[in-house]
Amino acid sequence: MSDKPVTQRYQQPATPLTQRYPATQAVTQHYVPEAEVAVHAKTRKDLLIAQRYAVKDGPLGACSGEAEVYLCQDRVAAREVAVKLYHDHAMPKTSIMDTLKQLQHPNVVRLYEYGKWQARFYEVMEFCAGGVMADFMPLSEEDIRAYLPGILDGLSHCHQQGIIHRDIKPNNLFFLTPQRQTVLLGDFGISSYLDRGNQIRMTQSASHLTLDYAAPELIDGHEVSPKTDYYGLGITLMHLLAGHSPFHDKSQNDILVAHLRGRLPIPEKLSLDFQNLLRGLTLPKPEARWAYAEVLAWQRGECVPLNLDSYATTTAEAVTTQPYPGYPQASTPLELAQSLEYFKAYNQLMRGDIRRWVFDHVSQSMAEAIEKIVVGYRDKPEQALCKLYYTLAPQSPLQIARHKLENLRQFADLLNIALQDREQGADTDLVQAIESALWQERIETWLLAGKHAGNRSQELVDKLSSLRKRLQYKQPETALFALLYTLDPKRPLVIVPGVEIQQPKDLKILFQQHKKVTEKFLKTSLYNKYFEEWLRAAAFPNWQQDVAFIEETRRMYLDKPQLGIYSLLWRYYPDLPLPFAGHKVTQITELAHLIDASHESRHAGLKLLKTGWLRTWLVATQKVSSVAKLDHALLAVDVSLESKLEALLQLLDPNLAQPQLQVKPTHLNFGSLFHDEISSETLQIKNISRGFLNGEITLEHYGEGITLDKYLIEGNHLCFEITLEPLAKLSPGVHQNSLHIHSNGGEQVIPIRFILRKTPQEPLPWWRKIFS
Repeated sequence: MSDKPVTQRYQQPATPLTQRYPATQAVTQHYVPEAEVAVHAKTRKDLLIAQRYAVKDGPLGACSGEAEVYLCQDRVAAREVAVKLYHDHAMPKTSIMDTLKQLQHPNVVRLYEYGKWQARFYEVMEFCAGGVMADFMPLSEEDIRAYLPGILDGLSHCHQQGIIHRDIKPNNLFFLTPQRQTVLLGDFGISSYLDRGNQIRMTQSASHLTLDYAAPELIDGHEVSPKTDYYGLGITLMHLLAGHSPFHDKSQNDILVAHLRGRLPIPEKLSLDFQNLLRGLTLPKPEARWAYAEVLAWQRGECVPLNLDSYATTTAEAVTTQPYPGYPQASTPLELAQSLEYFKAYNQLMRGDIRRWVFDHVSQSMAEAIEKIVVGYRDKPEQALCKLYYTLAPQSPLQIARHKLENLRQFADLLNIALQDREQGADTDLVQAIESALWQERIETWLLAGKHAGNRSQELVDKLSSLRKRLQYKQPETALFALLYTLDPKRPLVIVPGVEIQQPKDLKILFQQHKKVTEKFLKTSLYNKYFEEWLRAAAFPNWQQDVAFIEETRRMYLDKPQLGIYSLLWRYYPDLPLPFAGHKVTQITELAHLIDASHESRHAGLKLLKTGWLRTWLVATQKVSSVAKLDHALLAVDVSLESKLEALLQLLDPNLAQPQLQVKPTHLNFGSLFHDEISSETLQIKNISRGFLNGEITLEHYGEGITLDKYLIEGNHLCFEITLEPLAKLSPGVHQNSLHIHSNGGEQVIPIRFILRKTPQEPLPWWRKIFS
């Protein structure tokens, strides 16, 4: 890096970037910033270009400084076309236009014709009715995955024909139709043509290149190649995903620095997969940069090598000879980092002094990282200075007590020792030092600054952040265990010294060989969360469902540890039999028949149901297809345990015979009676088959004075008393109603009939007769 500042904010005058990069002295004059667009010319629908192309609309889109594009009707070919009408000063070479005219590919805009009209050059191109991709930003990662194959195929075809586009950007990617299913590469106004001697020939001058998407070799005058287009594609994808250029708020000087020094703002909110794609496409060195083959492999989900060294700032670029004004003894970021305790670093950080010095003498990206510290860590001086330290010196070791750790392996080994010491009650200072580093985010800061986990660094930092939020205040004693396995997820889980497992299904062998040890471990795991934190850190298949299951087990069986132990055990050892009446049961139909075999076996089944063992076995082994249906049967209110058992048996074996309802009598006739009379009838309900009868009785309509002594059916031999006491509002005559019996043994309707007689009038006394 030159000893001249990029931007000077102190006494010395700034040196323009183009003076420090001689190859770029004239380049900045030839680029148009993405935000600059010319004003639309007035639509000229009266034009007939070349006596053939009648203008229907336009200019289309933003007018550049070189041409206007019109929607025209080709009167000869009877089709809509796009005519690009160049200004007087612009004229591509016809030899290269002939080459472009020969490009025929479903993902490349066709060039039909070209020529001169009224001293102005024009191109006649395929009209893309769907517009440009820039009109539909931002796009999702799924959208990009869908469109990327077409873009790659179009680019590859051009490169095979010796054409390098040189200006890939969202406005040069077109949709053929409004349905936006086919994407086409277009606008080859500044493309290069490789002749047989590999010499670059231009279609026109490069006075209208877009700086935002320019590869470093375009800027510094080195030879362009197909890799140049893939760099532009990488920047274009950033633009499409964000909805704006990654340099929308940067100066032209800042954009040049970003391209030439590999300081591109890869969005951290993107998936790690897409971050890798963008890094691969935008590596500064063309020989390291991804191209067609690498992107195709990425599309297939293959692991594609990523040469991050191509991104790294060189040692020379990281050195400055300009002392930091707030502590002149420091002249480099590393020296400043090592001196933070010797001056009022936090105050100067918050005041912006350190950021300004870094911006002027080191790098813009480091200055931006420091600005984020200022914004995010006000009133948190310890954390702010820690982040500042590793921002200034990202390769510095992690200091834990007296230990200096250079990598994750050293840290994991030290943490393992600390946990062993804690078990033995020794060296609590080391444990406290590690806990402090975790709670204060020092580990995350060190990890991310030095990229100590390579491509996984951000992913690992996210896991540590989640760990802190999950355990700091609820279960801090588990945090260091979780940290160990998060740092080293392939580490076996130690059950007791000398006994360990590699994966959850190993619990089966462990239980077979060490039953008591396994039971004790699982009982402990219900409370200290070690087992689920191991699952989470190692990210075994279906770990999210497993962790949710363990949390639910802990909630349900907090006061029933034995049930909790076997709930976890059955989860990973579903073939472990359920002991019942001298049998080792593994199948649910077998269990249903064993329980239903006799009165004694049903009593034993009721005991298993009441204590919770039946549900635990069925849910943990996943032997029932729907836990919701199971709980609907078992958790019903106002239902006897016998009814729940019967419902469970039917759920376990749908082919099991149902109870069978028998009702006597089949009609209820209360005869005739007066309003003040009361009459009763008895209804007998029996189960004449296996099982346990349950259900309810309802009246077809109420309000006549008919009542039952009970309405629920619970048992195999029941008597119901039905009482009739006619209400006063009833009129004399014949009345009919019915009882509806609903049960697991069938349905039946019992008609009810009675006649309400008119009450006879008493004779009037003699004195009433006299006065009546």
